[in-house]
Amino acid sequence: ASLTPCAHAQALAQGLAPNARVADTAVRLRLETGQWYAPGNADNAFLGALTLREALVRSRNPVAVQLGVAVGLDSVAALARRAGVRTPLAPGPASALGASVVQPLDFVAAYAVFDNGGLAVEPQLLLRVEERGGRTVLAPTPPAPRPALDPRVAFIVRDMLRDVVARGTATSVRRVLPERIPVAGKTGTTNDNADVWFVGMTPELVAGVWLGFATPAPIAPGAAGGTLAAPI
Repeated sequence: ASLTPCAHAQALAQGLAPNARVADTAVRLRLETGQWYAPGNADNAFLGALTLREALVRSRNPVAVQLGVAVGLDSVAALARRAGVRTPLAPGPASALGASVVQPLDFVAAYAVFDNGGLAVEPQLLLRVEERGGRTVLAPTPPAPRPALDPRVAFIVRDMLRDVVARGTATSVRRVLPERIPVAGKTGTTNDNADVWFVGMTPELVAGVWLGFATPAPIAPGAAGGTLAAPI
């Protein structure tokens, strides 16, 4: 569910309020292939009508999928691209959850938009090159940040992601960081427990953690981003 904030952000940008209620319920969507897609939740339960904020805090997949379909999956994908996701996103409603194979670096770049007031920054792997004596011989100039999201929407999403850490799926973060440090973030877990994620942010730093195997395989029964990746 790592792209879920993009679906919520696009819904907010199109006028839905954080306290608007959406049903966390069983839904079946017919795909272009003729197959049916029925998103579920990690706890195999449905909680009924929830606000947008609460659905993000509790990582409710059916809500994100419904939002993506309502606002347009293309618009969610376009926001993800503006934010920094360079990997082509698979078509279909599962893309609202981040079902495509996306590099961790892209996720971190995309989440930086919520921490930067809507501005996207391009990751820089090379900061400078120094000679043995310490003189800098190369210092690439990073590209200027570019607008990717309404700053008001970015602020609201970041505030919602703070609740994920305060009382949602990433409360394990607070066992490590004191309350005086503001933290926001989002967990992610694939259906087969083969990949777990956490992308988190403070006012100065955005970081991402992915756990999994080079050849995808279940990590362990019940493996989840909140219990494995978030504490790291």
